[in-house]
Amino acid sequence: MLILFLSLMGLVFITCEKKRYPEDEHQSLFSSYKRIRGNWTIQKLLYNGVDVTEAFNDSIYPYKTCELNFEFKKWVKVYDGKKPRMLSVSANGSILVNLEYAIEISQRNLIGIGESSYFQETTNPSVEKQLKNSFSGFYDIMKLYKDELHIKPESSKYEIYFKKK
Repeated sequence: MLILFLSLMGLVFITCEKKRYPEDEHQSLFSSYKRIRGNWTIQKLLYNGVDVTEAFNDSIYPYKTCELNFEFKKWVKVYDGKKPRMLSVSANGSILVNLEYAIEISQRNLIGIGESSYFQETTNPSVEKQLKNSFSGFYDIMKLYKDELHIKPESSKYEIYFKKK
């Protein structure tokens, strides 16, 4: 019985996702998709190591960075039977933009976020455009552990820190 128990525990640790990202503290039993699902808020935006969170507010007026809710959803069934993963950005109950996302972990630790032809319901076209421009692209995932997410765009000097609600 003890051997069976130890074998099962060994199997759990062998099959669990390892410390995947550079800043993670420990291993996780959950996949990256399971950990990222849910509601997140921006803690800070850095550019060249300088906090530009407040300056970003000007580009998304009348909203503020602290009001933005980033909801990573599992699967959303759409009209042609496909099930893309949706990132819905809202503020004060209004949907600002719906994007699609995917995580690549086999070779590099990336998350891709981009415009989707499936999701069109938004309330503020100018803010929608700014959010698409600001958040679409490929990001290196630096940390995805417990309630923290830290990503760095591949092609710029920005860093984005999120906190799970």
